[in-house]
Amino acid sequence: EMKRLGNPQLMSQSRKMRAQIKTSVYTAGARRQPVVLTTLSSLIESLGLETIDFLKIDVEGSEELVLDGIAECHFHRIRAVAIEAHRVGGRISRMKGKLEKQNFRVLVEDVSVLPGAESVYIYAWNEKFSTR
Repeated sequence: EMKRLGNPQLMSQSRKMRAQIKTSVYTAGARRQPVVLTTLSSLIESLGLETIDFLKIDVEGSEELVLDGIAECHFHRIRAVAIEAHRVGGRISRMKGKLEKQNFRVLVEDVSVLPGAESVYIYAWNEKFSTR
């Protein structure tokens, strides 16, 4: 896909990223499908991102893994985060704690529509970027 963009800088960065990308297998029902995985920190480094204004995470149960893929040295580059997640096994508390440890203010909003679904949005904003 990068080649179709025709941007030499992006194509060069794509080659760098391939060295850091891992391959995994996702099971969808009875089908096994290979997928390419990387961490947000790898992307931040490969693309040379200095600031991420808004990070939206909605990865059907792997939100905590996405946060775990952000190195401590990269959190200060993120202004705001929105995460859609489910209350399972204490993951909301762990994600909230991880963000707070990185100086984010965190709000957890219950958005469950169906009884027992326990869906939440986690909104976090980096105190470093806050205007007073």
